Amino acid sequence: MEHILYVKAFLLDYLGDGRKKVEVQKVNRYNKNIQIGDIINFNSKVPRKVKTVHRFDNLSTALSLWDPELICPSLTREKIQLELEKIYGSIDINVIVFELE
Repeated sequence: MEHILYVKAFLLDYLGDGRKKVEVQKVNRYNKNIQIGDIINFNSKVPRKVKTVHRFDNLSTALSLWDPELICPSLTREKIQLELEKIYGSIDINVIVFELE
């Protein structure tokens, strides 16, 4: 199944060239049913196949398990967390993590 999810525009190059292998998002109605093998079409421009799906009760735990280079090659783990906190308003949120092929 194909799903459309939206990310910041600067991430599309990283997704397209394969450097971004992990996507972290707050669980919502658009991503909660995505499964292994599904295709995520980021911003309706960059399709990537889902390798694994993980769920966490908070952002900090999710971010601690992957190399930040796989999440956003241009940012440190701390900067990624700050950016996601700005977007979602908290680190105490249910998150879903997609590892991408």
